[in-house]
Amino acid sequence: MTDVIPLFNQGSPDGFCETPTAATIINAARYCLVNQRMGLVVGEPGIGKTTALRHFTQSTMGVHFVTINPTLRTLHAALSHIAQEIGCYPGGRARETYEILERGLGRRHGRLVILDEAQHLSDEALEALRCIHDETRAGVLLCGNAYFRTRFNNERRGFGQITSRLGIRIVLEHPDAADVDSICAQREVHDPAARSFLVTQSRTVGALRLVDSLIEMAAKLAGSAGAIRVKHLKDGLRMLGGEA
Repeated sequence: MTDVIPLFNQGSPDGFCETPTAATIINAARYCLVNQRMGLVVGEPGIGKTTALRHFTQSTMGVHFVTINPTLRTLHAALSHIAQEIGCYPGGRARETYEILERGLGRRHGRLVILDEAQHLSDEALEALRCIHDETRAGVLLCGNAYFRTRFNNERRGFGQITSRLGIRIVLEHPDAADVDSICAQREVHDPAARSFLVTQSRTVGALRLVDSLIEMAAKLAGSAGAIRVKHLKDGLRMLGGEA
């Protein structure tokens, strides 16, 4: 009999805008959770990967969100950090921590570990996570920058075991205009010229993160009674150090 996994907790946090790109990212995470698979999401900064995955974690049972950073290059450092983030006490050595993670993730079905900024993981740590996935059947979603996907190449010696286990791969090159439309609708930016300006800015460095910052700045410049116009957005862009 297939386990029924309750996907959403009560009281999801307000304010999250589920853009089409965010929906794609969330669906990838849900796939890895429900099907107990490994997955990969890569893309440029500011496209909304972290925001979408944090929202999914907060609103979904059995999901752990772990942020990797450059200090976790060694196997033991990476495994210890992951163990702590999922509520386990790490051991003194890598092997002990590996076994603790196996026990912690193998207690029941319906678990997913999301590893954000996963490009900072060493090949050795990625291989250890693959082994833990094999032993526990817990889902693992690796999320990283655009360059991270080059490490998952079938031609890389010794990496075929991981590559072959990726049940889903999502490559996000840039935001879609529909993403900006979703944000504008939520933030009540109704002026077509303002929307068009924001679509253009979403294709630059910063992507949707820049769009969100521009709307926030423009709203302050427009005041409580004023609608956001292109002038406000351009002034906001200059205040952020850009050229309008």
